[in-house]
Amino acid sequence: MKRAFKGFAILTLLVLTSSLTGFFVTPLEEGQGSYFYLVNEEIIAQVLNQMSLYRSQGLITQLDSDMGDTLQRTGSYYTLLNILGASRDDLNRPLSQGYNEDLKALTHQRGIYRRSNDPSYWGFDPENCSRDQIFAAQAAIVAFKDFKRGRELFAEFMRRGFLNQNSRPNWAYPWQEDYSWKIPDIPTPSQLSLLLRGLGNKAVYPLVFILDAFIIVDIQLFRKLDSRELWDYDIKQFPALLSANTYLPTIWSKWGLQLYLRDKQDVIARIQNYNLKKYNGIKPLADLYMITLEKLDDSSFQSEISNDGKRGPASKTKITLHEWDAEDK
Repeated sequence: MKRAFKGFAILTLLVLTSSLTGFFVTPLEEGQGSYFYLVNEEIIAQVLNQMSLYRSQGLITQLDSDMGDTLQRTGSYYTLLNILGASRDDLNRPLSQGYNEDLKALTHQRGIYRRSNDPSYWGFDPENCSRDQIFAAQAAIVAFKDFKRGRELFAEFMRRGFLNQNSRPNWAYPWQEDYSWKIPDIPTPSQLSLLLRGLGNKAVYPLVFILDAFIIVDIQLFRKLDSRELWDYDIKQFPALLSANTYLPTIWSKWGLQLYLRDKQDVIARIQNYNLKKYNGIKPLADLYMITLEKLDDSSFQSEISNDGKRGPASKTKITLHEWDAEDK
């Protein structure tokens, strides 16, 4: 009985502590506003101009027009633009409209997504839509506070026993021998925390608080032990970290972002490497990652309002996007 009471007391203390911390953890979007975007509107517009060249079937594709990662790139793209405070996307649509239309094109049915909107492509089959694709869509859903989509996604996860939806392998068509059953991807704690945030209900904060503790382990351990080195870790992790800090942020998500930004140069190297031409990457998308990193660098948790209550000089937030070579290295 004593042991049970002690366990209950510890759990209650954890719930109270996590709930209380939520009162003083400021969402990332507060104190950032659109000032950075207005100051850097010209350079962002140049990047978006280039971005419009990387579309096929109306959606974002890689250099060779392959759509195997279109959902992941769409989710990341709109998350970054949201954080930057952009008002329009590369097709000059209001940002929320572009996000909604592109995500709708990649929706198989409520709460179930696909990689591509091309019926002749293997990625049109929702049964091969893997965790990395869904994870990026979740980041955008939370960043845009699209809780209707978030609840639909949660309902489908619950129906599947909280597994991802990829019960079939990549690159296979139904008539091929390789089109066999597989165990779907198991969600990570970070994916589950975004799933809970997508409900739009502050009552889940204690669970989010517990799951977010994994962010520190992820940033400090798994990122550094990633055997793929310069491959795709950061193009997935960065938008998710940003999103986690826009709604129901925790001390873990804030601390995790601070730790992450300390490795800014390595993050940039990985993102640029992933988007090289030899990998059919998307250079302007990499540029958007870099612009977002510049926005957060050195002032991630400070308001753009100076101590005397006035706007700081534009020079403090105006950036220069350094050119880099996307050719094969």
